Amino acid sequence: MLLPLSAERFDIPAFATCTVHRDHHIMFKKGGYSLPTKYIGKEVDVRGDSALIRVYYKNQLIKTMERVAAGKRNTDFNDYPKEKSAYAMRDVEYYKRKAAEGGTKQGEFMAELLSGDVPWAFIRQAQKLLRLNDKYGPTRVEVACQRALAFGLMNVSRVERIITQALENSPSQTKPAGIVTPLSSAARFVRSPDYFSHQKENDHGNNNRIEAALESTAPLLFVDDPA
Repeated sequence: MLLPLSAERFDIPAFATCTVHRDHHIMFKKGGYSLPTKYIGKEVDVRGDSALIRVYYKNQLIKTMERVAAGKRNTDFNDYPKEKSAYAMRDVEYYKRKAAEGGTKQGEFMAELLSGDVPWAFIRQAQKLLRLNDKYGPTRVEVACQRALAFGLMNVSRVERIITQALENSPSQTKPAGIVTPLSSAARFVRSPDYFSHQKENDHGNNNRIEAALESTAPLLFVDDPA
């Protein structure tokens, strides 16, 4: 008496309670979804299946959006304020000021990053840029921002990539800081150029010349990049 099973697999939904962040987005299953300004700081209930997510506030449906993959965003720019209100600009000016404290180029990069009509969409990137100072130090971040600005790379992930690539290519990553190669091992084989002249010597070699060459050879030092 049972009807045949549907050929299509049942789409099992997922549920979550999410907080609307200052960049107007909630995070659901590692995907970002924007909501209007008035919901910032509030908790909403989310139901998501393979195609759509539905967002509820106090049991009222407030938005339906297409599902995006993890790491992606579904941003509706109509959710942002139509004018640069004092509330919206408060965070923007704060991040500009904090970046400038880390360095001139950091301040320029942050100002450029948040210079569009909807700077609030880039608040998460602004937060990430400030965290780079704690992770790598302001000097490296300053240099990376200068390079990113020169090439028009207005993305904080690219800034971090510049830093990590520089660290990977740094000699200090392959040699521990402060290591000195003893003169008695590798450096004892180093000779001055005139040592290899073809002047004929006696059977035992010119001991005076060898000793002079060793004395004139400085130990090999590997020092960390001061940056």
